[in-house]
Order: sequence, then C-alpha cells, then structure tokens
Amino acid sequence: MITGQVTAELEARLTIRVRSETRTEIAVESIVDTGFSGFLTLPVAIISALQMQRQGFTHIRLADGNHVGVNLYEGQVWWNDRWRPITIQESEGDPLLGMELLRNHDLFVKVIAGGEVTVEDMA
Repeated sequence: MITGQVTAELEARLTIRVRSETRTEIAVESIVDTGFSGFLTLPVAIISALQMQRQGFTHIRLADGNHVGVNLYEGQVWWNDRWRPITIQESEGDPLLGMELLRNHDLFVKVIAGGEVTVEDMA
C-alpha cells in the first residue's frame, strides 16, 4: 500500500522513489492526476539530477486541446515493494502521477485538507 495526503489546495499527493539507469535515486512528491493517462511527468531539473538519458520523443494532447512535443525517459519507481520500469515524460511544473501507474490499483482519496490518499494493489 502507498499512502499520501491531500493538501490545503485539495491536491492528492504521493511521494514516490524514482531512479534512473545509473541507480541514482530521488524521492519525488507528485500530484495524482486522473486526467493524465501516462505514468509520470518530471521537470528537467529532476531528470538532470537523476542523470537520465533521453530515450525518445512524442507528441501529446493537453487538457486544453493543444498538442505539444515531449521528451521521453526510461526510469523506475519503487511500487508495491519492488522497482517497476516506467516511461517518464518531461514536463515543467509539479511532477504528475498518472493513470498508467495506477492501472490495476484502487485509489482512495479523502478529499479534505489533510485527508489520506491510499493506493492499493488489486491483486
């Protein structure tokens, strides 16, 4: 089980451990974003700190309908007591944890300031 907390701004946040191919590891506080279908976004400052190498590029559609290009990176997150490989999208702003990472999990959010955020494996 993974737990986090709802902020005063009503953002559901989880802190997850992320590492790169070099085994450089950082704890990242991310916002749970049910409108994001990918795994995880990270800003360039964190990607640089992790010494990640760009693995590709793709175009995505934003919530406002605009299309933008983003760099892609391969990394791992500590998820359900094991390292899980994921694709990371470069995006400025707060890191976003998306629905692909939550696939096959239950997400529970007590939507009040200080409320608990819980992610449980369905297995």
